[in-house]
Amino acid sequence: MIQELSETEQHTFVLPNVLYKGADVVAYAIEKMPKKEVSDAREVFELLNYEDGRPTLIVKEMACRGFFDGLMSNKSIRLAKKKGILPQGYQVHHIVPLKLGGSNDPKNLCIVDSQTHAMLHQFIYQPLMDKLEVGEKAILILPEFKRVMGPEDRTRFFLYSEIRKFSYRNGLLPVKVKKNNCNADMGFRDAYCQSGRGCK
Repeated sequence: MIQELSETEQHTFVLPNVLYKGADVVAYAIEKMPKKEVSDAREVFELLNYEDGRPTLIVKEMACRGFFDGLMSNKSIRLAKKKGILPQGYQVHHIVPLKLGGSNDPKNLCIVDSQTHAMLHQFIYQPLMDKLEVGEKAILILPEFKRVMGPEDRTRFFLYSEIRKFSYRNGLLPVKVKKNNCNADMGFRDAYCQSGRGCK
């Protein structure tokens, strides 16, 4: 049920919808999906991976392949391998959300502490979902995700957000650029919108 993962991929990984991977950021191709498709994908994810409300199968798979090595305590890794139990306060996160065209492939999943998880959705994904129309394609630019992200990684994402906003306000970044007939908005939580109306 779980697709094969490269044995060499441990702490970082490349998703099928990655367009660009730099030293500090990754650009993901996204598309706002219809509610029905999102609902179906969520149902498949829960059927394949959940047991009593916990994502046991995927957690076991990731742990057994060594994705948590050096990123969790030995005790936490043993529990993940044996029972699929995550450390308290951690959740499975879709890097590119299902609503934005992400998949249930383990390459699109990582482990994030619950508070960071909520903040990612509230401040990064939701504003973009609100901005896009169903079927509209865009590019989301974010710092690189690790297989396991804790509170110490939160600053990387939200400091990046503030830097982008500051650069906009002070004219350090182009707000709009024409490239390949796309209106481009390089801002954090914004996108290269491939529709005629651009990012508003």
